[in-house]
Amino acid sequence: MIDMELNWTHGLLAAAVGTYVCRGLGVFLSGRIDADGLFFRWVSCVTYAMVAALTMRLLVFPVGLLQTMPLALRMLIAALGVGFVWLRPQASLLWPLAGGMLATLAYGTWVGV
Repeated sequence: MIDMELNWTHGLLAAAVGTYVCRGLGVFLSGRIDADGLFFRWVSCVTYAMVAALTMRLLVFPVGLLQTMPLALRMLIAALGVGFVWLRPQASLLWPLAGGMLATLAYGTWVGV
């Protein structure tokens, strides 16, 4: 029993040290990093690509109840959300997200899922 507590304590201590060392390095290096540099532009591109890929994966290969919705309807609802953003680019993302959610709920209610 003592060994389990000791391992748990060591794991928690290692996680805390790792977290705070990374945070400390971030604070130390934050003034020396060029946020508009080539590396951060690359990181930004990779991040946007990952978000786009995960979004398309959710639309094309969904899991759970979303599988019951036809692909064309999922794409139409996503296109409507993008259209809302395109029409009002300075507005909040609340309305496109709420519109997509309400359209999906309306479909689920209509079909009876």
